[in-house]
Amino acid sequence: MRIARRKLEKAKFKIGGLEYLLIPESLNRETLERFKDLMEFLKENEFKLSDIDKVELELHIKHLLREDVDTERILKELEDDPNKLLVIFKELKDIIWAHFLFIKKEQSRESVKLYINEVFPSRVLEMFKAKKYVKNLLDIDIWFDFKNYRKFL
Repeated sequence: MRIARRKLEKAKFKIGGLEYLLIPESLNRETLERFKDLMEFLKENEFKLSDIDKVELELHIKHLLREDVDTERILKELEDDPNKLLVIFKELKDIIWAHFLFIKKEQSRESVKLYINEVFPSRVLEMFKAKKYVKNLLDIDIWFDFKNYRKFL
């Protein structure tokens, strides 16, 4: 349990001010290892793209992305979006999926607030398309992200 917990700590991220664990799963062990390497690489560099070697990042994501995805566009999106892992995840081949475990730390314990299992990259892509659609529909000039959406709700 302690070993699994330490491994999951590397997968802790935030969206909309909520902490979540991203637990990847795949039937292909090599694909899973590549995705875990990507997560560790991004976490090591604390998602600061100015410090990240773009060539090394491209090497990490090249084999995971769909064939029709332009890596230059992804690198540009990564600079603009605070949810950097989800920007990459939404463009992955659907041979990998993830479990999202939303947790809340209360003093010395953590409680599970929401568990979403078997989320495919195509579903995350649909979420980003919906976000873009709403932003264009409302013609908003302010930064519109998931934290603003959460506050609104």
